[in-house]
Amino acid sequence: MLKSLLHRIAANPVVYDSIQRMVGSRKVYEHLMQMTQKCTQTGLVLDLGGGTGIYRDVWKDVQLYISLDNDMQKAAGFMKNFSSCGVSLVADAANIPFKNNSVDIVQCTMVSHHLKDDLFNSLIEESHRVLKENGRLVFMDAFWLPQSIKSRLMWSLDRGSYPKSKETLLSSIERKFKIIEQKELQIHHSYLSCLGQKA
Repeated sequence: MLKSLLHRIAANPVVYDSIQRMVGSRKVYEHLMQMTQKCTQTGLVLDLGGGTGIYRDVWKDVQLYISLDNDMQKAAGFMKNFSSCGVSLVADAANIPFKNNSVDIVQCTMVSHHLKDDLFNSLIEESHRVLKENGRLVFMDAFWLPQSIKSRLMWSLDRGSYPKSKETLLSSIERKFKIIEQKELQIHHSYLSCLGQKA
């Protein structure tokens, strides 16, 4: 019951952003900045699970940035802060309402641990479908590391119920994308980042 109450409080956009900063969103932001500099085609960036837009500014020169999220509260938080430089779309990342081959970049940051394996696979398939030829997938999330006490503690507090191993994440991504860059980071969690190219 206490955990459920804390999760409801954390759903507030202001509280959510504050928590993200406490658990290392600045370092994630800096790493994403490095990754995005390797993406040259940035006509349309689709940020799956874009939430309140905490990583919006890693994309400096884009024609259109769309944050897709199924949480109305976070979508409202995004529009409050970024209505002049982006669009918020309330939709399902496992069933993206875009045409085939219509997006230059799909970003998926801190989302996979909120999805069951089958839904995450659908997200990857949908990302591949909507991306243009040679489009890029920018992926980053913490992964399940059961041998780490710190990792287990962090996951016990997280709103996401479906942490995945690094191997599971890579297997899903590699079914549809050629991974052209892969890194691991230690912040509080252990993180995997991938830059994938549409195969």
